[in-house]
Amino acid sequence: MIEAERLHKGQRYSCVASVPFTRRNGTVSAVLTWQLAKAGVSVGLPQRRVGGVELSPEQYDRYHAVSGQRAYSGISQLVRSERWRSMDDEGKQKAVGK
Repeated sequence: MIEAERLHKGQRYSCVASVPFTRRNGTVSAVLTWQLAKAGVSVGLPQRRVGGVELSPEQYDRYHAVSGQRAYSGISQLVRSERWRSMDDEGKQKAVGK
């Protein structure tokens, strides 16, 4: 869990976000975490079954690492985009859920 507190337009916001991916150095971008939490976006862990096959613990660890890297890359690009700034919270939630 990551707790973030920021001032936005003179208002203090505090939120807690659960983000299941980390950057290579083990940290999550504070800006990314803040943007997701502020929009009410929840990013979950990948399923243990892929194509109807239950992954072994080793396979799941690798799958989790690879999918987390891809999710981080895609979501961080989206959060930095003009499109993100033009969306309401519901739109942001739908965009990340794709």
